Amino acid sequence: NMKIYVIIVTYNGTKWIDKCFRSLRKSLIPIHIIAVDNNSTDNTVEMIEQDYPEIELIKIDKNLGFGKGNNIGLRKALAENADYVFLQNQDAWIEPDTIEKLVHIAQKNQEFSVLSPLHLNGDGSALETKCNEYINVYDCPGLVSDKFLGKELSDIYKISFINAAAWLISEKCLKEVGGFDPLFPHYGEDIDYIERVKLKGFYVGRSNL
Repeated sequence: NMKIYVIIVTYNGTKWIDKCFRSLRKSLIPIHIIAVDNNSTDNTVEMIEQDYPEIELIKIDKNLGFGKGNNIGLRKALAENADYVFLQNQDAWIEPDTIEKLVHIAQKNQEFSVLSPLHLNGDGSALETKCNEYINVYDCPGLVSDKFLGKELSDIYKISFINAAAWLISEKCLKEVGGFDPLFPHYGEDIDYIERVKLKGFYVGRSNL
């Protein structure tokens, strides 16, 4: 059986926790969720412990930032032989079939080591602003043209960069590229990671979910 781990780094996330973790609870494919809490000062830890007992919670006694927090979860997932790890922001939520579809696409396109779904805004009425910026003719060749010409869209398109709000990373990538560089406490660590992925000859993809 495939092992799919989801890692959420939390910090003072009480207004997001329910929407985020409730969406993961509905995943159509079995997942193991690790929440790494960066020493929240609100009720985040209590909410997770009380309302989501199935989640493995790792409590850090200081705020390590996004990259180092994720690295703790990534090391644990690799040590437990995860096949894929899905990184998700605490203020993001997914559809029930999101991870299942990403894994299916990743298995068919193994030259891609980081996959991300479309990022939408809060009510799903439009693309999230940054995602909109990344989908252009230079950074995501083919998609805009295919869409305008009414062609059948591919399952996956190469993209130069997509932020780490929702990344599916393969075990092979984690073993060869490693985790986030601890030099980056917050912001920039995902850009650095994608550049290291590309240096290893892997592709980064945006799926058409």
